[in-house]
Formats: sequence, C-alpha cells, structure tokens
Amino acid sequence: VVLTVLDFEMKVVGRARYGGDRRATEEFARLMGQFGILVNSTSFFFSLLGFSYVVRKLGLATTLLVFPVLCLTATLVCYVHPSLPTLFVATALLKALTYALNEPALEMLYLPTSTDIKFQAKAWIDVVGARTAKALGSAINDVVQGSPALRTRLPQYGNVPTFVVSLILLVVAVRMGRRYDDVSASGEVVGDAAAAPQGYELVEQPRSAATESASPFKRSLERLHSFDDDDSELDSVEGGEDPRR
Repeated sequence: VVLTVLDFEMKVVGRARYGGDRRATEEFARLMGQFGILVNSTSFFFSLLGFSYVVRKLGLATTLLVFPVLCLTATLVCYVHPSLPTLFVATALLKALTYALNEPALEMLYLPTSTDIKFQAKAWIDVVGARTAKALGSAINDVVQGSPALRTRLPQYGNVPTFVVSLILLVVAVRMGRRYDDVSASGEVVGDAAAAPQGYELVEQPRSAATESASPFKRSLERLHSFDDDDSELDSVEGGEDPRR
C-alpha cells in the first residue's frame, strides 16, 4: 500500500515538473530509468552484502521492524517536504529494501512451520494478500486524484492513510517477531499437529527398493491399487468369507 501510493505520488509530481511536451517526456523517461537503476543496484548490493549481516547482528525479530520504521519515516518526510527528490529517494529506498530485506525476512518466518502451512499461508499471502494491498493503494490514489479539492495536495492527503497502514504494519511486525522467537525457543513446528486428523495416527509404510526407484506417478497408482485390495478384503470379511483362504 505504502509503495503504491508513494510511487504514484512520485510520478504525478515528476510529470507536473517536466510538463507535457516531447522534451519533457524524454526527461521523465530518463528519470524513471535512473529510478530503476537505483532500485535494482541498491537491492542487489544489499542482498549480496547486507542482509545476512543485519539478520546476524539484529536478529530476525528486530530485522522485521526495520521496514515498517522506514515506511513511517518516509511517509512523514514526504508529508512535510513533498518534493520530487524526496519522493524519488524515499520510494527507491523502500522498494529496494522490500526486495532485499523485508521479503527475505518474511520468508524466514516460514522456517518453523509445517509443509502444509508453508503452502497454504504463502499461497494466500503472495496471491490474495499482495494483490489486495496493491488494489487498496490504487484505490487511495484514485480517491485523492479524483477529488478536485484533494488533487492539488496529493502527497499530503495521500500520505495520511499510508501512515496509518505503516503503523499497523509495525504492530504486526512486533507481534510476529515475538511469536517467532517463542516458537524457535520451544522447538515447536507450527501446524505439525494439524497435519493428521484427530484420533488417527500417521504410520509410514515400509517401501521396497523398487518402489523407491519408481516414478511418483507409478507410486500413486500402486497406492490406489492397495486401497482397492483393502476394500476387497473388507467386503469379503463382511460377506462371511475369510480373505486369507
């Protein structure tokens, strides 16, 4: 949400500064090229040299707080001084740290979870959660830009909801960091107990060498055949026949 709003504000302010003629369009395109270079180079070097150092020195719980604090700081600075250089640097820095710091730190939260939780939670966050956040940021831009009274002061009014979102993100990061520390200290695997239904116990069946070397598709077929054999034996028992004869 924050990045969507700040990125839109930067582009609106940039277009207003350079104008709408051909020369201005070329200058704006050059500006966006410089923006991409800054974001990707910062993200690359921080991922290569800085991420592991920050996590080792601060710990994951504190590392999770860095991005929300930077979001709050950038929002306040852009609210007080909404110039193109300020929006350019703030947006580039936040976007670079999203790729190089925040997202890798979030991925580490999945370490003490079961395989089912990894698939279910990650799929929802990456697909539904991320798209919903971008849609919310776009809705804020649309509301502010669509109102004649708010359009002239887009950075100020647009940064009010992003400040609230940054505060919520900070609170969530604090709770997730504490929860991660508690789970890591206890050795618990989140979602492990929910992998099997209540009242049942998962028993791993012994596998032969031929089964181990078989393809996953063939192993699935063998499991289906084994279920059919079990059903046949059950029907024989219910019919009064001894399946061992």
